[in-house]
Amino acid sequence: MQANMNHPSVRGVVGTSACAAIAFVVASMPGAAWAMQKCPEEFGPKPAWFMALGLVVLILFALAGAALPWLALRLPKTLGVWRWVWFALALLIAMPAVWLTGLIVFYTQFALVC
Repeated sequence: MQANMNHPSVRGVVGTSACAAIAFVVASMPGAAWAMQKCPEEFGPKPAWFMALGLVVLILFALAGAALPWLALRLPKTLGVWRWVWFALALLIAMPAVWLTGLIVFYTQFALVC
């Protein structure tokens, strides 16, 4: 059975969410352009140790995110089946969140800082 896409309630929800997504992308473009502009000369180049520290932070977040599914599989089954399933799903969902947080920290604190 196929949904009636011409129904006003369906059209309104799809249109509203699409408009909100487009508005979010358009609103974020000037910020991204400003963040990627060349730094003034008085700031000078970043030292190599600073970028190395940023890469270490990025790698630590990547390893922490990769460890979450491993932790989910190693959970004791004594929790009960459903509690184990929900906890494992929560850890699997948290994995991309940890990776995204690491990318945001790397870009905002190390890569795009003058």
